Amino acid sequence: DFLQSITASQEGELFVGGVGIFVGYLEHNGLTAKALTEVHDELFYRTGDPDRMDNKGLIHYVGRKDHQIKLHRQRIDSDIDEKRLREHCQSHLPSHMIPSIFGILDKLPLNANGYNVIHQLSLPIDRQQSSIDQRSGLASTTQITFDDDTSASLVNCTSLHHLTLLQLGLSIFYVFLFKLTHGETDLCISSINANRYRSELVNMIGMLVSTLPYRMQLNSHWSFDEVGHYVQEKCLSILEYSHYPSQHILADSHLT
Repeated sequence: DFLQSITASQEGELFVGGVGIFVGYLEHNGLTAKALTEVHDELFYRTGDPDRMDNKGLIHYVGRKDHQIKLHRQRIDSDIDEKRLREHCQSHLPSHMIPSIFGILDKLPLNANGYNVIHQLSLPIDRQQSSIDQRSGLASTTQITFDDDTSASLVNCTSLHHLTLLQLGLSIFYVFLFKLTHGETDLCISSINANRYRSELVNMIGMLVSTLPYRMQLNSHWSFDEVGHYVQEKCLSILEYSHYPSQHILADSHLT
């Protein structure tokens, strides 16, 4: 209070000076006068921390002149009435936002960069993966090679009926499944689709794909041309949901 220097083993407030001291708080002259003090024509910052210096020149922290504690760059007011604070929160906040139990941890589970490893952000992917209980881990690959005549016939068919090769292939596969299942008309298969559905994803490096379920409800009396046009319409309408995770689509449609 008297701006006097102390000797070793005495307690006093720590003042910080030097080239790193700021000039003051913008448009807060009262706060500036409270925080900055001039001693022997040199500007010092009053930390508000009572300290004690030993005979070796080491400074030992004692506490605070006020009731504020700064822990991990956060100010904590130790003189706050916790009961009144809880009652105030209960009158303004929903119950789920008010902690009911406080647990003391020896330390937070942090990674090498100092971030919480439990409540960490997900990886920068375009969608979340299916949960483990929805994936069997089993898969098989089948490759079918067409000769030149068959390939030319498929291309001519797509041109004649204004279909893509995917739409034509799906139509053929649905007819095959219809016959294989002895007349099952409600069929669903999945197909991988390019998933750069937003402009900012176009130039992004990486493989952005989505798995879309193509559910078709066929009519046993349709001709193949009608099946092809029906599949074409469904394929175009399904693309609207390419940003939606496939497991959510299946869950909403009650499919497995």
